[in-house]
Amino acid sequence: FMSHAKSSLSKLQQTMEFFIDDDCGFRWCIETTDTADDGVNQAKKSDDKFHYLSQLHQSVPAGQSRDRLKWMTDYVDYISNWFQPVIRELVPLQDFQPSAEWMSTRLKGRVTTNQCEKAWQNLIRLSLVKQDAEGRWVQSDPKLEIEPKTFDAAVRAFHTSYLEHARNSAVRDTFDERELGFLTLSVPQSDWPLLVEKIRQFRIELHQLFPTNPQTPSLVVSLGLQLIQMTQGE
Repeated sequence: FMSHAKSSLSKLQQTMEFFIDDDCGFRWCIETTDTADDGVNQAKKSDDKFHYLSQLHQSVPAGQSRDRLKWMTDYVDYISNWFQPVIRELVPLQDFQPSAEWMSTRLKGRVTTNQCEKAWQNLIRLSLVKQDAEGRWVQSDPKLEIEPKTFDAAVRAFHTSYLEHARNSAVRDTFDERELGFLTLSVPQSDWPLLVEKIRQFRIELHQLFPTNPQTPSLVVSLGLQLIQMTQGE
């Protein structure tokens, strides 16, 4: 999973572990692993983890810790929805307008104006977008990679929503608006790590090569790659 925003990564890492105010008397480590002891991490489903995180945010008294939890909740929301990174990528477009109606229209009407408005406000809260000296909206940072294991539940939710969008695109979009391909192979188990690494390197290469001219973007594109083991191991 790739998105754009580098300085936010350090803030994200700082927020991964934090202490609730001393008078609350407990510590929360936000790691989306199923083996951790926290209520958030004991949840087996992504929705359950998001629910616990939301409940935790509501239960913590006002103050710095609650603010940090709010930031965490907003970041999880950003990662979980396919259209929030897309809306962030609308910002460099030459005709960009910070209007929910414009965003919805540019996204072929497949994201409602209400969703666009909420997503835009979330980007502002997370400082993923900002206004420059001339008042124009710009991305706060260049490229950022988000390690999938960092927010496993949120990343899985992202891919679930993205695949639903891809299904709709396969039906609605014209042939020249999409490039769909599929490959099925039988391979030795030892090939699995190599396949995973090749896909990662391919994704990184595309991220480095494009855009060829960052001054004149006019289109937002999205590449989804899914490598899945279709059979059980021996």
